Amino acid sequence: MSQTQHKLISGSVMRLRRKAPFYSVLAMHAEWRADPSIGTAATDGEMVAFNPEFFESLSPAHRDAVVAHEVTHIAMRHCGRCGARDPTRWNIAADVVTNGMVESMGLHLPPGCIRDKELQTLSVEEVYRRIEMPSANDKRKLGVREGHKHRDLLKGGPSKRGASSDSQGAARWRDAVRKALVVQRMHDQRAGTQSFNGLREIEGLLDPQVDWRTLLWRYVVQTPFD
Repeated sequence: MSQTQHKLISGSVMRLRRKAPFYSVLAMHAEWRADPSIGTAATDGEMVAFNPEFFESLSPAHRDAVVAHEVTHIAMRHCGRCGARDPTRWNIAADVVTNGMVESMGLHLPPGCIRDKELQTLSVEEVYRRIEMPSANDKRKLGVREGHKHRDLLKGGPSKRGASSDSQGAARWRDAVRKALVVQRMHDQRAGTQSFNGLREIEGLLDPQVDWRTLLWRYVVQTPFD
């Protein structure tokens, strides 16, 4: 990563520290890589890769929102929660929720981002169940561009590092999320504001209660049936 790109990311971290410190803490824990093969930006659940040309073309406000978007995917473990679901449909559902959270914190997403104000406060699993792909009507409603193929949830990232490394990475990110939540609460108290909509779900992920639908899904995809 070049010095210029490093400065751009550092600039976003500093601005987010004032506006939405939850994201700034997570961004400081993430590993950032410049990768021209990435369409815009993407994450494997630990690392964030970005297309240098895309990233440098953004305004500071849009760059901040992209940084927040990617680290939210990490905080909410969207890569690992996909399981055997269709990855494109899951990515769209995750973007609906993530972009709703980012906007609720007063950040401004670049034009063309996937949005659905009716679904954005639901869990990603619920959004996944409600949207139908590849429905043309759903694509237009969500803002999915024609021919949309890019996914920013990458497969095979942490798993390539081995089970032990994967476990250490997950523990490191749980600690980072806890710290980010504490910092955000302190910011809210000083500013007299209320935390963003996704705070409760993120707290639930730190101490999860497994939904019966998730258990049933795991059983169905692992059990032979006709």
